[in-house]
Amino acid sequence: MQAYPHVKEFINDDADKFPELEVRMVNGQKPQLVMLGEDEQVEDTLSIGSWNRDTIIDYLQENLAGSVTEGSEES
Repeated sequence: MQAYPHVKEFINDDADKFPELEVRMVNGQKPQLVMLGEDEQVEDTLSIGSWNRDTIIDYLQENLAGSVTEGSEES
């Protein structure tokens, strides 16, 4: 993950804000976002190695069911 500091930062600081997100670290593989449909079948695979942290967050907020937007978490 050293080659992808923005992705690493997202995983460490933001991934837990997305309850529907599952993070898997695969040794030797470039960072990807695999979007599954309701039937758990792959609908889209996106290479996110060049994305910055905000782009990852924005994409997930727009496309992931059950995502929590900043400031909407209940205390």
